[in-house]
Amino acid sequence: EWAQVRWHPRAGEPGPHLYRPPYGGHGPLTRLLARLARREVALWDVEGLDWTGGDAATLAAGVLARVRPGSVLLLHDGPAVTPALLDLLLAGLTERGLQPVLLPDLPPRRIGWREGGRRLAASYGR
Repeated sequence: EWAQVRWHPRAGEPGPHLYRPPYGGHGPLTRLLARLARREVALWDVEGLDWTGGDAATLAAGVLARVRPGSVLLLHDGPAVTPALLDLLLAGLTERGLQPVLLPDLPPRRIGWREGGRRLAASYGR
């Protein structure tokens, strides 16, 4: 876990440097390691499911049905569908009067154990 927390693609650039725990799974040790590595743990409440092989329109409809003001959306930089999905999401968010911002521009928000468990289950499609 220490190696994962420490790694950052732009470690030499100014921060903030965020750490997204795989599947959102984390605990007190993760937070301690993140602090030691000068990282902030970044979580999300809506997953784009861009890794599932779904088409952009279907995925966008699912995300837009769950998004609310202050939501953090998780997308990945590898799937071929992600750029088209992002275009649809940006248009859909704008139509709803929501302004997309970068994660560092959102105020930090604590979540409790129950909310963390709900998010973890949701990332597995439950």
